[in-house]
Amino acid sequence: MVFTRTDELGIKSRVVLKKININKKFFKSWSSEMAYVLGVIFTDGNLMPLRKRNANYNSRSSRFSVSQKESELLEKLLALMECDAKLYRGKQVVTGNPIYQFHINDEGIYDDLLALGLTPKKSLTMQFPEVPSSYVRHFIRGCWDGDGSVFFERDRLPGASYVSGSRYFVDKMVDRLVKLGLPKVQIYSANRSKSYFIRFMGETICTKLFHVFYDNVPETMYLTRKFDLFKQIAIEFEGLHILEGKLPLVFPGSLTRSRLADMLGISPVQVTSIMASPVVRDEIKQITDNVDDEKIQKLKRLIKQKSGLRKRRKNRQ
Repeated sequence: MVFTRTDELGIKSRVVLKKININKKFFKSWSSEMAYVLGVIFTDGNLMPLRKRNANYNSRSSRFSVSQKESELLEKLLALMECDAKLYRGKQVVTGNPIYQFHINDEGIYDDLLALGLTPKKSLTMQFPEVPSSYVRHFIRGCWDGDGSVFFERDRLPGASYVSGSRYFVDKMVDRLVKLGLPKVQIYSANRSKSYFIRFMGETICTKLFHVFYDNVPETMYLTRKFDLFKQIAIEFEGLHILEGKLPLVFPGSLTRSRLADMLGISPVQVTSIMASPVVRDEIKQITDNVDDEKIQKLKRLIKQKSGLRKRRKNRQ
């Protein structure tokens, strides 16, 4: 595409837009990668329709863009979408700090994003999309990499928070996190900025959130800075075994290391130990979201039996 651009001094220049390569099917079906990228777009993305779609816009083509202060996140998104769009570096108007952006002009992908629930000027009206249950944690992790945070307060109390301009979006996020094993938390409002936010405070709950977000997730699908902070919290709570190459552990459904520890009445460190047994791992894989007492008791008996075998072998030695 070729067009003429006029800058603020009235100087005209000829602009040639290079054709961007991208996986055209990326947003047509759900996957963990698609859910993650979609989560980032829901928080840090912007849709601009073609003039024919909406007379209030003057764009020559429909496009979506994503802006972020950390280039790593945008680079990972482009790689996941198999896209060679250029990454632009600019400055934030208020702070002057660096900000990065890419934009993609594609009518088909724009339609796919509309079908998934995105809209132009979405900040205050954003709706939580209908994400299949197996991909919810990836979508929310994408949202968290965009508008979420993880931190230590002055007394070393760990916390994690998420903020949005849409109350409905935050409401639904809380509901989906509850289904993933997190406790229901209060939604706060900041009237001056017209935003809503949630907070998870304490090492136990933040460690649960860590496992929900990152268990069995490759580094290509998360922002390293936030992962490292979450991992630091988990290390302080669960021990250094996290650094011994035993993470991530794969848990079925909405189970996490911490939730399984609560159900079995053991510590998270002991969960890691019992997962070393292939038999116990296979039994845990049989547990679904509908965990009942019979399954838990069967698993406890198996763990006790395995523990007894280890003790007898140790005594023989």
